Amino acid sequence: MWRIKIGLFFLFHNFVVFQCKSNLCLFLCRNSIACDMSCWLSFLFISTCFLPLLNLLSRCLFYDTWQRVLYVDIDVHHGDGVEEAFYTTDRVMTVSFHKFGDFFPGTGHIKDIGVGSGKNYAVNVPLNDGMDDENFRGLFRTVIHKVMEVYQPEAVVLQCGADSLSGDRLGCFNLSVKGHADCLRFLRSFNVPLMVLGGGGYTIRNVARCWCYEVRFFLFLGQIIMWLGLL
Repeated sequence: MWRIKIGLFFLFHNFVVFQCKSNLCLFLCRNSIACDMSCWLSFLFISTCFLPLLNLLSRCLFYDTWQRVLYVDIDVHHGDGVEEAFYTTDRVMTVSFHKFGDFFPGTGHIKDIGVGSGKNYAVNVPLNDGMDDENFRGLFRTVIHKVMEVYQPEAVVLQCGADSLSGDRLGCFNLSVKGHADCLRFLRSFNVPLMVLGGGGYTIRNVARCWCYEVRFFLFLGQIIMWLGLL
């Protein structure tokens, strides 16, 4: 299954974003952000969210190399795999809003900011249990507005894991579907090419409601969308 998913990533991404000239691309499947090849405890050995980012940075027949790509992660877990992959480069800035403390994967301290050329291009926003719409919105909009102003990315990849919703079996935040979708709405307001990825979500009804609502939001705006369902 993971081989199929990887192949679909590259096919879907190249066709929709570049051949169709769309500035919005949704790929809502259970993508993985956590990855640690050195640890046998890791339950994921491939971070599928890393792949479209790598594709954006690579020269292809359809498009020239993109120099600055912003990765934003609102999954309740820290996006350690993606962060580690680009920790030493300034071509990708990673911004992760996540539960921090006694919680998997245990990474994402506010002082983790990248090294070498990537120093200050990793942004971590560690959060406590019970984050609600109002508090999350205030933090998200403040941080992302400054990041967009300073970094000025050519494209944005948003990982919208649904385990940050209230009632998730593993998550500990208290976001509503509307609060979750507000992150997409705000990023869309910058009018920068946007790729939206799925992520975690362990209460399936919540996942379905959330992603259906967010797809409907973009359809309402009349955007060009190709959407592959849950894999």
